[in-house]
Amino acid sequence: MGWITVISIWFIPVLIAFVLMYGTYKQVPTYETFVEGAKEGFGMAISIIHT
Repeated sequence: MGWITVISIWFIPVLIAFVLMYGTYKQVPTYETFVEGAKEGFGMAISIIHT
């Protein structure tokens, strides 16, 4: 595998892990924040579909 392929495979999982670890470090309630964001995103998707 080329190095671009390796980077592209690992980029998203590493980014997600970094965000979760940083949120935990800053003592942000990561699960609750994720759920709130998911609700907002779902509502936005529904509003886009209905227009």
